[in-house]
Amino acid sequence: MDVNVELQMTALSLYHSTQQGDWKEALTTFKKNPGIHEIATNSSGDTLLHVALNDYKDDRAGEIVDEIKKNPSWSSALGKENDRGDTPLHCAASIGSLKMCVAIAEAHCGDNKLSEARNQKGETPLFLAALHGHKDAFLYLHHFRCPDQSSRLWQRRDGESPSLHHSSRTLSLGISNHSSVQR
Repeated sequence: MDVNVELQMTALSLYHSTQQGDWKEALTTFKKNPGIHEIATNSSGDTLLHVALNDYKDDRAGEIVDEIKKNPSWSSALGKENDRGDTPLHCAASIGSLKMCVAIAEAHCGDNKLSEARNQKGETPLFLAALHGHKDAFLYLHHFRCPDQSSRLWQRRDGESPSLHHSSRTLSLGISNHSSVQR
């Protein structure tokens, strides 16, 4: 059987496992199939890591990241974009998972390019954390992953930023105290 066809069949199997809530089977399949780490498992172009994050499965996403860390050649999966241009870090920031923001950023060897990635709307993970009111994820990404303040990672590419009213309401603007975020 053609390797690409085999990977697509495995991706379909992963999709069915996750839809049925059988994450144990999905993770077993993931670990046994080199090359599956970057393959889309659904029609949105999501990898298994995207799916775990979007389903709020931090523990499962953590297991996937741990597996990626064991296989350095798989690290590109951490920057894999889905059809909207979202990387797994975009997903983690959108749902406010500080644990997964830290795990993904650190697994990516501290390379800040991942935190600077913009999706198709021009949004960075930092922007999405602010937009959705996830203070801890926002503070982590801003303080530890945004060394160049001139990069304007809190804005969309078009210059739009979460409105001050929206941000102050949802983040409760505890931004002045950077030490409140623990890694």
